[in-house]
Amino acid sequence: MLELKNLEVYRDQQTIIKHINLTVPDNSVTAVIGPSGTGKTTLISAICQLIPYKGQILWNGNRLSTKTTIISWVPQDFGLLEWLKVKDNVSLGLRV
Repeated sequence: MLELKNLEVYRDQQTIIKHINLTVPDNSVTAVIGPSGTGKTTLISAICQLIPYKGQILWNGNRLSTKTTIISWVPQDFGLLEWLKVKDNVSLGLRV
């Protein structure tokens, strides 16, 4: 289970994400949707430990660590391989 507790992200002293609390149960599919500029990529970047954040990101009750947990992320741009079928693009992360 993925849990975000009071997650906050700042860039250049500007608040990008503030007080996000979210629980994603095991074996579930969750989509983060919204207009451009609302912090979706910033949220995913924090979960993937690519940018600094305040608050807690927990995986099965423990602090998330990319040293012990494998996290995959397909970026919005250039994330799909045009020559592969949809099924093959989706399963690519499992093979890599």
